[in-house]
Amino acid sequence: MKYKIDDIVKIKDKKIIEMMKDERGNIYCDGIWFIEEMFEYTGRYTNIKSIEDGSYRLNIDDGEFAWNDLMLE
Repeated sequence: MKYKIDDIVKIKDKKIIEMMKDERGNIYCDGIWFIEEMFEYTGRYTNIKSIEDGSYRLNIDDGEFAWNDLMLE
């Protein structure tokens, strides 16, 4: 994992995330689904709240969604 707790990260822009869609339109990023509700956070900065089971939890969504290195920059 590239980041640690309290690092400031940017959630990749919507266009970049959409380029990860498979032939059925699903976005599966290295073991984590990128779901529709997550798009509201694309392009925004936040910090890492915690790291759990190989994924990041972010402050921007109060840790609701799992994120990974492919989704962040």
